[in-house]
Amino acid sequence: MGGVAAGRVSRFDGEVAIVTGGAGGIGSATCRKLAAEGARVVVADIDAARAEALAAELGGEASAVGFDLGVADDVERLITETVGHYGRLDVLVNNAALRTARVMQEDTTVETMTVDGFREAMDVNALGSALACKHAIPHLRAAGGGSIVNLTSEQALVGANIGSDYAAAKAAIIATTRMVATQNGRDGIRCNAVAPGLIVTSERIRENVALMEAVVPHVLLGRLGEPEDVADLICFLASTEARYITGQVLRCDGGYLAHMPAPG
Repeated sequence: MGGVAAGRVSRFDGEVAIVTGGAGGIGSATCRKLAAEGARVVVADIDAARAEALAAELGGEASAVGFDLGVADDVERLITETVGHYGRLDVLVNNAALRTARVMQEDTTVETMTVDGFREAMDVNALGSALACKHAIPHLRAAGGGSIVNLTSEQALVGANIGSDYAAAKAAIIATTRMVATQNGRDGIRCNAVAPGLIVTSERIRENVALMEAVVPHVLLGRLGEPEDVADLICFLASTEARYITGQVLRCDGGYLAHMPAPG
């Protein structure tokens, strides 16, 4: 797996990779890196127009699929269309998540949560990602093995004052990651999770002075993360460089959770 292109190793030559939420900040950075390293990338996103625009930018054999992670038939269709078009599947990056302004505003504490809000978070974030794994596994096995990288969140690892529904769903993704790794490792299928810290996926985040002043002092590397920081880790885990790593949750947070916050 992999070859030499333009004087350097291309880790994904000939491989087919799906990135859900591929038109977003972390997703698009991951698509670009995978494509630059030889993969045939499927940009899968609920925003089909943005997915198509990115696929066109990537060129080569990149393609786009409009799909909704919260619709079970859509998730299955994404996998079957990809394999039908390319003949194989080697990498699945489960990056899509439900993070609309409405959902984030309504998702506060356990005390104030609603049944519908909790179910929506679980149906889209947890169940959607699990279904993508379910439908991808037979094709990864047929390809002789492959890699699944699930995006969880640091909110699944520590408590917070808001985001209870989202945290519960992302914690479920960690459990699914370990189950997939355990049940399929002997078939050469690896499954890991990445837990990003606060990543600058929009100018709205970068321009939020209060947020920056509250978070950056506790980041050991002195800055917030960029989408490319997470994409680099995702692509490492998806590649054969991580061939002996499975069932793990890796934080990508500049050291935010590596220490006890303290003044000074």
